[in-house]
Amino acid sequence: MSDEDKKEAQHREEWERRSREYQASQEAERIRQEHERQRNIVQRLGRIVDPDAQEILEEEQKVQSIARQQLEESIEAVQAEVPDKQAARIQKRQAQQAKRQVKQAKRQAKKIQRQERRDSGKKARRHLIRLIPVFFFFTVLTMASAYFISPYGKLKEFQVLGNEHQTDEAIVAATKVDVRDYTLTVLQNRKAYEKRIQKASPWIRQVSISYQFPTTFPIQVEEYAIVAYQTEKDKVFPILANGKMVQEDLAISDLPSSAVRVQLKDEDLYPILSEQLLQLDADIRDNIQEMKSTATKASTDLVTLSMRDGNQVLIPLSELSRKLIYYPSIAKDIKEPSLIDMEAGAFAYPLGVDGKLEGASSSEAGANQSQITASVTQN
Repeated sequence: MSDEDKKEAQHREEWERRSREYQASQEAERIRQEHERQRNIVQRLGRIVDPDAQEILEEEQKVQSIARQQLEESIEAVQAEVPDKQAARIQKRQAQQAKRQVKQAKRQAKKIQRQERRDSGKKARRHLIRLIPVFFFFTVLTMASAYFISPYGKLKEFQVLGNEHQTDEAIVAATKVDVRDYTLTVLQNRKAYEKRIQKASPWIRQVSISYQFPTTFPIQVEEYAIVAYQTEKDKVFPILANGKMVQEDLAISDLPSSAVRVQLKDEDLYPILSEQLLQLDADIRDNIQEMKSTATKASTDLVTLSMRDGNQVLIPLSELSRKLIYYPSIAKDIKEPSLIDMEAGAFAYPLGVDGKLEGASSSEAGANQSQITASVTQN
């Protein structure tokens, strides 16, 4: 029972107790009055001498006694009935309260069941969310395993980009990738294949192998530029910007019009040649038509340049980029094809029709030397 029900029951019991006390007091007062009346009657009977009146009084007394007895019995019945009714009311109230408690318990049970269903649903969703990554992982793993086991796992396609002098087949062959290699193996070993390509060909300056899903491998190539061509009889070999000569002979007719043809006797001069030519301005470099070794004991790297404007330049190869920058100003003051000696200073000697030195007087040579020296000094 709740506290409110207990308080209500106590109030009812107190009210019923007070009601019974009030009824009992009223009944006691009524009985007292009846006793008082009986005494008065008895006193009157003591003064009455008529026998009939005596009998009447006696009969009346009997009637009153019976009435009093009945009244007492009714009072006892009422007093006995009051607790029974009170007990019935209490039982009824308890039954109603029990019903309410049962209903409340049912509602609480339903609420708990709904909460349990919600909790179980949340737990199921949480478990499902946890299982999704595991399921996804095993699905990908299964698909990957099936892919690598199948013939599709060995499919590879190479796309060569940026190559001009090397063929696609030569670059792909330099990777040494076997047809039986898996696509994943090629993907993991790309750096090793790049090193193989660079090592296999002097043309390759840089190479990068990327990947495009599902089986394509683009090979981006950057080649060294050709700075000159070494001519040997009827064969021509490119000299690259890295100072290496490629052992791939070309026909002279295949050379571009701006090509620089060289005839160097020492292969150690190729790196110096590449370095010096790359430092020159493009206009001066394009004016060089041919270069031949004319080494002396004093200057082992001395070369003779045949310029496209008809002049010849005698110059050390290691000082090419430093001294040849003065050539445009010198050539501007020369009226006829000449040999310009830049080995030590700058001297010009006229050339004949056949390209050889003409016999010049000492005064003319001195005048030319003074003129060239003045031009170099001004510049």
